[in-house]
Parts: sequence; C-alpha cells; structure tokens
Amino acid sequence: MRTGAAIGARRPGRSRWERFRDRAPLVTMVAAAAVLLGGLGAVAFVFKPVSLELRPGEVLQYRMTVSMADLGPDGKALPARSEDRVLWIVGLADGEAAVASGGAAVDRVDLVRLDGDGRYRLLDAAGRPQETGPALGLFDLNLLRLPTDQAARAGRVTVVHALLPTGRNEVQATVKRTKAGPTSEYLLRFPDAVEWIAPDGRYRRLHKLTCSFAVEGIGGHVKRAVVAAGLQVEPAGDGPIARRQWECRLELVESSLTGEDPRRLRAAAARIAALAAGYRAAAAADGLRSDQVGLEPLRQGAAAALARLSRPVEARPAGWWLAVRAADPEAGRRIAAAARGAGLSARTVSAGVLLGPWPEQDPNLVARVRQRLEVRSEDLRWVPAR
Repeated sequence: MRTGAAIGARRPGRSRWERFRDRAPLVTMVAAAAVLLGGLGAVAFVFKPVSLELRPGEVLQYRMTVSMADLGPDGKALPARSEDRVLWIVGLADGEAAVASGGAAVDRVDLVRLDGDGRYRLLDAAGRPQETGPALGLFDLNLLRLPTDQAARAGRVTVVHALLPTGRNEVQATVKRTKAGPTSEYLLRFPDAVEWIAPDGRYRRLHKLTCSFAVEGIGGHVKRAVVAAGLQVEPAGDGPIARRQWECRLELVESSLTGEDPRRLRAAAARIAALAAGYRAAAAADGLRSDQVGLEPLRQGAAAALARLSRPVEARPAGWWLAVRAADPEAGRRIAAAARGAGLSARTVSAGVLLGPWPEQDPNLVARVRQRLEVRSEDLRWVPAR
C-alpha cells in the first residue's frame, strides 16, 4: 500500500530535450513543408511569364550611349565616336506612356501605347496607335520585344522597325530567354541582313543586328540593353560604300513615382507632340504656357518646343509652298532628302518640310509627291508663301 506521501508526490519534470524529441516529427514535417512551398514559389517566380509594365505616374530615367566606328579597308574598326543621350519613359493612364528623349536635354516627346510584350506604338493626333514606335536614330524601342511563347526557349516575333521604309519595315526576328531569375535576360536577333533604298535614293544595308536586354521580374522594367549592328551606306558622290559598326547601350538610372496627375502629364505630352507636328500649334502652345507641369522631362520638352516656335520665320517669296507634315524632326530630314533626290526644292521646318515655292497649286505635283515620297494625302497641304 502507498503512503500518503507517495500518493501526493509529483512526477519528476521532463527535460527540454525529451519534450523536443517528442515534437521532433511534427517540427520536421512543418519545416519540410515550408521548404517545399518556398522552393515551389521560387521556381514559379523564376519561370513566370514576364511582362513590361508601367504604372500611371511612374517615371523611368535611362542613360543612352551611342557609338559609331568606321571600318578600314582591312575590316578593322577605327576609333569610335560616342555621344550620351537621355531617355525618359513616363507612365500615363490606360496603357499609354510619354517617351521623352534628346541629347544633353529633352528636345522631343512622343505619345505611345506600351504593350506588355514590349511593343511601343506611336499615337497620332486622334490617339490612334500606329504601326511604328519612336526611333531614336538607329535605336528603336520595339527591339526590346519579349517572346510570344515564354515557355519555349526561343520564338519568332514581328518587329516593325521605324528605320526601314514603309512597306519594308516588318521584320521577322528571333528572340529567346537566355537567363531566368529575378532579372530575366533575352536576346533578339534580326535576319542576317536587311537592305533598302533610303528616301535620299541611296543604298542602305543593316546586318548582324542583335539586342540583348534584361528585364526585372518584379517591376517589369528593362534594366539594361545593348543593341549592336553593322551598317553600310552608299555615299552621296563617287566613292566606296562606307562600312560602320554601331552600338547603343541603355542603362536604367532611376525608377520613381511622380505626384503629378497622370491626366495633366498626358495633356502636356500631347501638346508637345502636336506642336512639333504643327497640329493646332497655337492651341498647343497656349496650353503649354497656361498649364505647366513640373516633371523634368516634360518641362524640358515643352521648353524646347516653345523655343522652336519663337524662332523668327524667314521671308518667303510670293507663291505657294506644298507643306509635308512629318511626325518628328528626323522624319522631316528624311523626307527633305528624298524630295531633293527626286529633283524638288525642299526646306526643313519645325512642322515638316516645305516644297517649292510654286507659282500656283499644281495637283500633278501633289500626285508626284505622294508617289515618290510615300506620304499620305492628309499630310499634304498648300500654304501661301509670304
């Protein structure tokens, strides 16, 4: 029989090791499940489809370094000429963006629609997306294209390159994902060579064009890109075809959010683009002066557009000019060169190109310009020469 003392005695306490040993199977199962779920989540993140995204009010600032080197008779590159340029991309509402670019400062602003696969399409004055995007010299933002089928290692995409002439600018390129991770890397290759006759009537050949770029998976932004190509240009006079190596490096400097209303930013970008194209220039200029925005790239673009507007106009002889509207200054230079190549007298202005002057409005001239310069009838109008 147990005594009262034995009955009231407490069981000796268990050590921490004994308690942990009893719970070890449960702890092991929980840890294994956490590791498994974490691994599955990491795999899902690494291999999830990547999309280029830009929130309203988001501002991406890039640094562009463009270099060009002539090739000697032996095929070796001579010392390269380089220049730094600026590029800003500003997110607006409804998938639209403003692309501001220039040399030391912004001197051009384009309105575009940005698709998740990397297509940048210019918007016209009515807000309708066009086939081409903004081309900054030889560099085209549409080269930053993502694969249509990201599950496959490589695929083919159609790139509409703004450098090439209308009707010849749809190029089948190959793009593949070369590295998966928090920052995915891609490589786009053009066909071996693309040849065309430029508006100035001279032969061009672009070959071995490649674009390697990296996209961060969380923000959906292009962090860096390198575009390289070989270029052959027929000279204006006698002489051999010039052979060159061209390269453009793009680097993301800063990603930030502006506190300004995206609707005001969109209105400012539309006015700058309209003023550059000569579309309702007076109303666009008044709007830029009365409703100024503080965002640096658009402020610079507005100042440049208004400065061009305030330059004195040269005296013109009596008669008529045939005005050809251009989307941007670079397009205006191409149209003017093509017009001179067709035997027409041309001068470049902020809104495009003036042909003439002519003593009267000649409909045969309009038909000739449409055919030789490949411009739309709505981009042609007669203006008096004063």
